[in-house]
Parts: sequence; C-alpha cells; structure tokens
Amino acid sequence: MQPNYLIEPNNVTQFPKNPNVTSALRVVILGEGKAGKSALINAVARGVVITQPSEGEGPVTLRHGVARAAHDISHDLAHLQDIEFTEIACDHERPLTPPEQDMIAGADLIIWVTIASQAWRLSEQVICDRLRESVSCPMILAVSRADKLRSQTDIEKIAGRLHRDTGGRFEDIVFISASPAAIEASATDAHAWKATAGQKLHGLLMRATKVKLREAPRARPVSTWIDDLTQKLERVSARLQRLVVTGVILHETGQVISPQQGHPDLMKLSQMCGLWSEAQARLAERQGAERSDILSEVSMEGYYLIHHTDRHRRRTVFLFCGADLQTRILARTLFMPISKAA
Repeated sequence: MQPNYLIEPNNVTQFPKNPNVTSALRVVILGEGKAGKSALINAVARGVVITQPSEGEGPVTLRHGVARAAHDISHDLAHLQDIEFTEIACDHERPLTPPEQDMIAGADLIIWVTIASQAWRLSEQVICDRLRESVSCPMILAVSRADKLRSQTDIEKIAGRLHRDTGGRFEDIVFISASPAAIEASATDAHAWKATAGQKLHGLLMRATKVKLREAPRARPVSTWIDDLTQKLERVSARLQRLVVTGVILHETGQVISPQQGHPDLMKLSQMCGLWSEAQARLAERQGAERSDILSEVSMEGYYLIHHTDRHRRRTVFLFCGADLQTRILARTLFMPISKAA
C-alpha cells in the first residue's frame, strides 16, 4: 500500500461533541525508548499534556474528562474529546505484559514512532513482527525529529526507503517536528501547528473516528456503565465501616477503577484477583468445564476478599474489608447485586 505522506487534511477549527460517538477512538502510540511518543501526543494536543516519558512506568493513557486509573492523564481539550491515547514503551528484549497486549489488541489505530536519523531499525522490525498476529487495526508510521533533517529532499528519500523497508504495513507515513518551542507556538498559531504535523495527524484521527462511527454497532456508552458502577461502589464504601478498598478491573485495558483511587494496596489486590480468577478458570478447563462466571471469597490475616469475574464482559469487581462476621455478611449482601450488574 502506497503511504500517503503528503496528505493535507482539512483545517477544522470547531470540534462540537458528536452525540453518536459512544466510545472514544482508541489510539495506541508505540515506539522504543525516547522515540518521541509523548512529543507526538503533545503535537496533536497543541500543548504539553504529557510532561514525563512513560519508559519504566507502564502504559500512560490520555483521555478527555476524568482520570479513571492511576496512570491516566485527563484533559479538557475540545478537539481531542473523542480520542483516547495510550502510550506504551517497547523494547525488543522485553516481552509486552498481558495488559499491554490487551490494549494493543483493542486499539482502533496504532501509531509507531521512529526517530528520523535512524528510522526503522532492526530492533523496531523485530517488535512490529511480533505484533502482526495481534494487530488487526490500521497502523501509521510517525517519524519524529524531522526538524533535525537538512532538507525536504532528505525527508522524501527517507520516506521512500521506509515505504520499501516496511513492506507497506503502514497506511500513512507522517514526519513530526515537535520541539518544545514548536509545540508552544502551535497553541495559538495554526501555521505552527501545521508545521509540527500535529494538524495532519489530527486530521487522520478525525477520519478514523468517522470510520469507527460508521462501523460501530449501537451500544451503551462505556462511560455510562462505568459511572453507574462507580456510584454503586461509592455507596458500598459509605456503608461498610471496615472497608479497605473496592473497585473494578477492566480486562481490555488493565485499568482499575475505584472510589479509593491511589490506595497503596489497590494495584496489589487487583493483581491478586486476576491471578486467582485465572487459576480457577484453568482448573475448570482441566476438569472439562468452561467457567465464564467466577466468584471467589478468601479470608486472610483478619481480612476478607470477595471478587467476581465475568470473562464474557471482561471485567472483575472486587471488595476487600475486615473479616469479622458482621462485616462479611454485610459486604456479601451489598457486593452480589453490584457484581452481577457490572
């Protein structure tokens, strides 16, 4: 497929909320360490929304509205309200984690970021070859630090080589010039935004959003049932005096949503629930039964953990509280209707 790296999308200046968009366009930004993933997002955002690289910290998600997980970054930018970015640092010597694999498999669009001066290294090819089986969505190749190249001729030569070397796996090749000064200027200057290529990327993302809207079945907005569930968990939190933490794990993204966001035991408990549910599912498979609905209750050192996994809906609801009899009975009474409705 010939990459269309000279496309100039329409200059959209107003971004009204589309009432038909029931879930954000999920864009996953991949690349090796310090390739320019955060700079790319900042270029599209027309400002610095991600200040620290994600290397070593796990995936970082940028979404409109309220942050839902520990590594979420929220914003109120109108032109990105229907787009959700997740940044994942890749290393050919490190396999992707299961949550990272799920995020990539669930993406609507993937952008691979490579540095202009050493674009499409062997290590990048190795990583992308591993992803081929799990990626079914379109991919864009973003070439960062294009402002470091000497001329437009250099850009065209590199673009031609990338087209040959990548075997047509990318639908578009976009050269990014996202220095801090350029991003700062793009906040108020449309020409500066165009020069960073942030405007071009935004046009491609808007096009992908329209494609998703045409193809997506009508469904209850994800944000709606998450908000409903969060409110129910908050009501449980108010009633249980010996509650430690409660929440829901979204298998597709690995996110943990909880009224006690930031609690030091939250991530540890969510990982424990995931491992426990997976172990029970494997045990059931060995016994010749398929379990899509798994309820577990565990008492440990004066505490009580109850969690329910729905493998069809790909989520786990959990509650961790004191283990005295009265608290356990009330916890189970409050938990069961919520977990089944989640």
